[in-house]
Amino acid sequence: MIDIERLLTDYNIDYITSGKNVSESWGVGINDPYAHDTGYHMGINPVGAYCYSWKTGGAQLNKVLADVLNITWYKADRLIEEYSTVTHIEKMLNKKKFVIAEDKPSKVHKDYLRSRGFNANYLIDTYDIRADGYKLVFPVYYKGAIVSYQERDIRKKFYKACSKEIAILNYKDILYNIDRAVSDFIVVVEGLFDVFRLGDDAVATFGTSWTKNQVKVLLPYKKVIIMFDNEDNADTKKRANGLGAELSMLGVDVEINWEYLQSLGIHDAGELNQDQADTFMNKWR
Repeated sequence: MIDIERLLTDYNIDYITSGKNVSESWGVGINDPYAHDTGYHMGINPVGAYCYSWKTGGAQLNKVLADVLNITWYKADRLIEEYSTVTHIEKMLNKKKFVIAEDKPSKVHKDYLRSRGFNANYLIDTYDIRADGYKLVFPVYYKGAIVSYQERDIRKKFYKACSKEIAILNYKDILYNIDRAVSDFIVVVEGLFDVFRLGDDAVATFGTSWTKNQVKVLLPYKKVIIMFDNEDNADTKKRANGLGAELSMLGVDVEINWEYLQSLGIHDAGELNQDQADTFMNKWR
């Protein structure tokens, strides 16, 4: 439920709560921003975050707010979240108990991170990395809450994802590090260590496969740069191109970037040194 009247009042958007063009189920009406309208023909449903105008049809609330306030869809989504009284995640957290390791990484875990060229203490503090025996545990945050996790066994060198039964949200329905992607652009990579090297505004799909729900998470961004691993693998290229095509059809400006890793002879973003990573990310800022 969105406190829509408070949102509209705070941002000086004129509205009414009763009248011939406002039904009880829609709550409030505003002037349709896509038509010459002085009759408050666009209703807003505070439960579904959806708008409907008797003149121009339906639209998602985030799009309407973005257009009326001249802000990005990402900022509009955050605005809706800010004025939401109960979020979906809060409901899920109340319904099920979520268990995740709480131990701090020890010297053996830090040595592993350092062996991969990272500042171990920085990663642990920034990404809330935890430990469980010889496993590093990486919490997956979404809208400020831990909704899943991924584990990396530092001896056997394999990843294991949180099971769907335990998770609040399936990790393949979201993107790793999405809460720290706050610019108009976003860089999409395969794995967590790619994100660790690129930092803020980079997210991981947890492999080359992607889902429709992950596509939805990317829609608010003005520019999406896809940088999957640089390898001679037809399947990797096909999946990167498929994700790019899906986003392009939905109106997103997409670039599939193989050139940067190829020019450096590097397999993935995690192998970049920090200067190389910063150079790439600063290109879009």
